[in-house]
Amino acid sequence: MAAEERICMNVVSGCYERTLLGYELIDKESKDQYEFRAKFTDNSHTGCVKAVACNKTYLASGSTDETIHLYNLAKSTDVGSLVQHDGVVSSLVFIGETHLVSAGHDGILYIWNTSNWDCQKVLGGHKDAVHSVSVHPSGKLALTVSADRTLRTWNLVSGRPAYTTHIKEVADKVIWSPDGSIYLVVIKSVINIYDITTATITNSIRHSGSVNAVAFLQQRVVAVGGEGPDITLYNLKAAKLRPVVSFPAHEKRVKDLECCKDCSLTPDPEVRWLTSISNDGFIKLWKIKLNKLSAQPEMLASVNTTARLTCVTLQVLGGSEDEKDEGVEKAKGKRKSSKKKGGNPKKKTKSEEGQ
Repeated sequence: MAAEERICMNVVSGCYERTLLGYELIDKESKDQYEFRAKFTDNSHTGCVKAVACNKTYLASGSTDETIHLYNLAKSTDVGSLVQHDGVVSSLVFIGETHLVSAGHDGILYIWNTSNWDCQKVLGGHKDAVHSVSVHPSGKLALTVSADRTLRTWNLVSGRPAYTTHIKEVADKVIWSPDGSIYLVVIKSVINIYDITTATITNSIRHSGSVNAVAFLQQRVVAVGGEGPDITLYNLKAAKLRPVVSFPAHEKRVKDLECCKDCSLTPDPEVRWLTSISNDGFIKLWKIKLNKLSAQPEMLASVNTTARLTCVTLQVLGGSEDEKDEGVEKAKGKRKSSKKKGGNPKKKTKSEEGQ
């Protein structure tokens, strides 16, 4: 008799081949043995998938075909497409269950209401492609970096730009820390660490090669993947930011990283699960012990998708993702939900652009 299965999370990856690949991480409840099981494939896009994001209900994907495609993961149904962007959709972030922020090569940010998929705000200001958007844990601020060599801060409550920082080079990514007290800006092989109170660089990581992905494991520990096959961990509390450990993860470059808490039957607060993807086609899950960062991580599961993967997102099941790291609730404060009742998701067209 087969052991009873438990689904820990959904893992969705996009690829150069214009496809979304969905997997379930299965725990057979037999000594924490895990495996990825194919759940779905979707070919709605006509171009390379550049960005994916999900919340408890929806999955959103952005592509070089200039569209955002939407799926209801809870019901396994197609919702439709958002087509306001006039260029590659480069970055997507959900704000809880109520809103989606999208950014693209048209230099514009759109804020979508997930109750009816109306566009609530259009944020313009960048003079070139937006490469990355990151939302503060409070949901009230966003950061963007662009090919126009600026780092912009946005007030999402008022829907207005708050501050513009001119930087010397084109940045590739921007990432808030879990508690929102610092943020990282990636420029090729350098990761600059900014303090929110001064908006100045307090330290920098000089990685061994160009950086493709950064994921926070906790408030001051990050995992970094780049053009090489290794994943490297850094402790941001150190005065000199040198690798704590670097381990071979893939055969080709690491394209994206996503972190979540331990989703085992007996979760350990000192353990993080790190999902990595690569151009070698593999999705891999790693177990990292925060109290033993210098130890080589254990690989819990892997699957060969045979695709050239570009991006990945996780939908954690069973509540682990809701247990916020210390400091996040303080960052959020007493934010009220803006979700509205009623309204059915619908397909948007360029003529329906929100005001």
